Amino acid sequence: MDPEKVAKMYQEGATDEMDAVRRYAVILDWGTGELMPKSTAQFRESFEKRSVAH
Repeated sequence: MDPEKVAKMYQEGATDEMDAVRRYAVILDWGTGELMPKSTAQFRESFEKRSVAH
């Protein structure tokens, strides 16, 4: 899912910290809900390398 959409979901209370990270691989400033695009890109790259494809 698009990281900006996940950030908006978090800001609206539709998702929590754990789902943002585990389900969507998105890193946010947990205080403000602001998207951290560089951290998200780095995390997603690492996540892809370490995940097993179904």
